[in-house]
Amino acid sequence: AGWKVGDLVVIVKEEVKDGKVVKSTVYGETATVIDADWNGMCKVKLKSGNQMGATKSYKPEFLKKEGEEAEAYLNERKEKEKEEGEGKGRQQEEEGPLPPPPQASPSMVPPSPGGAK
Repeated sequence: AGWKVGDLVVIVKEEVKDGKVVKSTVYGETATVIDADWNGMCKVKLKSGNQMGATKSYKPEFLKKEGEEAEAYLNERKEKEKEEGEGKGRQQEEEGPLPPPPQASPSMVPPSPGGAK
């Protein structure tokens, strides 16, 4: 995407490090483009999050247009992560035996009708 100075963008930077996907510390935050072509990178000023006001630079593909485009992208990523997470959950269940169901303790047994009078 050809960004212009003043564009509102959302940071969606993710990198694979040691086989794991690592998100930027400001992933999902909003920023304003302050230099659209800074040595091939996009320089932005953060408008949200705990690093608000900080200047950072990203490759253009790590930015999405603020609004519907960014929302759609972030939702899609969430769905994908959820699916991957569920897949992992199922594998864990298959690895070990399930714990036995809890045994009803005597104190939990309801008194029989017409019991002690």
